[in-house]
Amino acid sequence: MKRTRSRGLNVVKSAPSDYLEQNLPPAPDNPAYVPNDTLHRFKLSNSVPENWIPFIATKQTPNLHGGRDVLVQRASMLRYIDDNYTNEVIRPRTDILSIGIAENKPYFINEEVVGRSGFVITSSFQHARWYDGTVFTWMGCSVKGGRGEGNSGLKFDVLADKESDV
Repeated sequence: MKRTRSRGLNVVKSAPSDYLEQNLPPAPDNPAYVPNDTLHRFKLSNSVPENWIPFIATKQTPNLHGGRDVLVQRASMLRYIDDNYTNEVIRPRTDILSIGIAENKPYFINEEVVGRSGFVITSSFQHARWYDGTVFTWMGCSVKGGRGEGNSGLKFDVLADKESDV
């Protein structure tokens, strides 16, 4: 039996958007579905918001990464449209979590950096004026403590009420 620890970092949130509704094509009809009069339906899993990027605890070999035993690694999920998984992997859309994606490298965070409550990283434009009137603008990030363990709403083996066959 393999045990993993949840440290409040199972999921990192980025800014929510209507990306799915705006940019993805509609899912094809399911040809295997046959209308019936059952009351319930079984779902293997449900979907989670695309702005939730999972992080998983990974055991490291000794003497790597500064001798740490466990690091938290960025993972990915498959896009889920109309009760079907696609072969498309959901990737972060911000620079904060996109480190190493272009080079196909993993992204690790030291386990002790994030407490049980997690943290929230917010990026925003910063603006300052120098003594001679020169204006400087840059993109800055601020880190604040989280509000407790997040919940993406991911569920497996769901017995749900069946929608009507219309």
